[in-house]
Order: sequence, then structure tokens, then C-alpha cells
Amino acid sequence: MKKFLFNIILMAFLVAGGMGVILYIPPVEKNFYAEILRKYDHLHQSGSPKIILIGGSNICYGVSARQLSEYYHLPAVNMGLNGGLGLRLMLSQVRPWIGKGDIIVISPEYEQFLGAYHLLDGQGSSLAEVLYYSPESLQYLDSISQYKETVKYLPIFAQKRLGYLVNHRFGFRKKLPIDKEKLDYRQAFNAYGDATYHFNLPVPGFGKGNYPLPDNFDMAPARLLNQFSQEARLKGAEVYFAYPGYAQSEYNKNRKSIQHLESLLSRELELKFLGKPDDYIFSDELFFDTVYHLGQKGTQLRTLRLMDKLESERGISYQAQSANEKG
Repeated sequence: MKKFLFNIILMAFLVAGGMGVILYIPPVEKNFYAEILRKYDHLHQSGSPKIILIGGSNICYGVSARQLSEYYHLPAVNMGLNGGLGLRLMLSQVRPWIGKGDIIVISPEYEQFLGAYHLLDGQGSSLAEVLYYSPESLQYLDSISQYKETVKYLPIFAQKRLGYLVNHRFGFRKKLPIDKEKLDYRQAFNAYGDATYHFNLPVPGFGKGNYPLPDNFDMAPARLLNQFSQEARLKGAEVYFAYPGYAQSEYNKNRKSIQHLESLLSRELELKFLGKPDDYIFSDELFFDTVYHLGQKGTQLRTLRLMDKLESERGISYQAQSANEKG
């Protein structure tokens, strides 16, 4: 019995030690998730007032912080990366850096409101990646569920890191086409945090009929957004909610579910709305590889539409406001 227990403890020690060594492999800064480092730097150094875009990949692949910055003459930070980070982390990582005069636009994917997807607290795969490249993100985890999701994924993540060690460090990596190489690299983003690598690539398309949206929506994210908005407004910031850019064909299939969510949010959400869901529906041809990822033209159109709604809601453009203040 003692020998059996000793073997179990030894095995557990070896497995934990092996995982520790694998996870200690130095990160590759060109990985897609490593972009969080530049986003943090830009956010921390921008000061206030500034524009902050919050959301998943629909934000980084669908709104141009650069376009907003040039128009409003303000620093703009696109914090979008991946919906798998969860809305809770997306808000927490921005909260300490909110200041007077900031304009915050939050645009989560529809799945963030689906209890079945459990995206509020994130998915282990995305959380582990971001924590690996940015250990400082650990301070922004504020729920037990986030830790549970991350820990559950660690064995798979360690396996991926081992695969990287074998394929990259020992020269067994298969050469990939240059377009495919660019998909995971930090060069995919501009200095504002916008994803731009795909603007000149062939459009692969997102397929049809693979994105059903059930209507079992959870309002816990809405309550979290209300809390965040209250805190931000106390700091002198403006907070707005915008629906995500979405493909026409999928909207046609999920219209009832999306309209149901709109009805719920109109009652539960205390943020100012920048339009309705159908204001951000675009032709399928404007999307790159998912129903949320817009190409260059689509990104420009959505950003212009967002700016139009923002100015209508505020009642005055920032340019005019700045001119009045100087006068």
C-alpha cells in the first residue's frame, strides 16, 4: 500500500514538474495572443481623455480605432482580441485605466449573453494563452470560474507548448504558406490594436448555417455591464453599448433570437445604446472568415456608422466641442 501511494505521489510530481518545464518555455512574442502586451502598453500610456473599444474579435476585426483617433483627435485603443476571454476579463483589464473624458464603447458578441456558452467568465483556451503571454492579466481575474476554466485547460495547453518545442525549437516545423504564417503573428495588428493583416488576403468565407443562436439569454452580463458603467461614469467617462457587426445571412436565420435579446437588453441595460442590431448588419461579402470578422471595407463602414451613432447620442462632435472649449 505504501509503495502504491509512493508511486502515485511520484507520478503526480513528475507530471506536475514536466508541465512546469513545458509551460516555462519562453513565449513567442509573434503569437496572436501576445498582442495583448501592446494593447496594455497603449492603454496604460494613452492618458485621458481617450477612446477605448471593448469586445471580442468583432471589435478588433470590425472597428478601426485608428479611424476614430484621427477623427476625434484623441488616443484610441482597440482592446478587442478574442471572445473567449470573457466579458468579465474584458472589463476588468480596462477598469483601472479609465479617466475623466474617456469615451468607452462596449460591443460584445451575442454569445456573451448566452448562458449555454458560459462566455462571461471566459474559456480556458483563451485565458491560458493570455495569462501565458501576459502574467499581469492574472490580477484581472476576479471570479472562481475564471480560475477553474484556466486550470482545466492547462494539460492541453502544456501539450500545445510541447508541440511548439518539438516543431519550432528542434526544426521539425513544417513550412507554411506566407498567408497562413501571418494569421498568428502580432504583425496582424496596427499600433492602435486593430487587426489589419487580412485586408489584402483572399477571403476564405465563413460557411453557412453553422452559427445558430438559441434564445436562452442570460442577463448576468448586463448586470456586470451596468456595474462597470456606473464605476466609469463616476470617474468622468462616457460609456456606450453597440451591437456587433454581423453577417446578413446569419442575421436572417437568427433574427428572432437577436430581437429577443434586444428586447431584454433595452429593459435591463442602463448604458446608452449606439443604435440597434440591424444598424450593424452587413453583406456577407464584407466578412473575412467568421460572421463577426469584417474585411477592410466592412470595417470602414461599421466604424463610420458607429461614429454617426455616437455623435447623434452625444449631440455634438468632439471636434466641435474642442473648438468651443478653445474659443
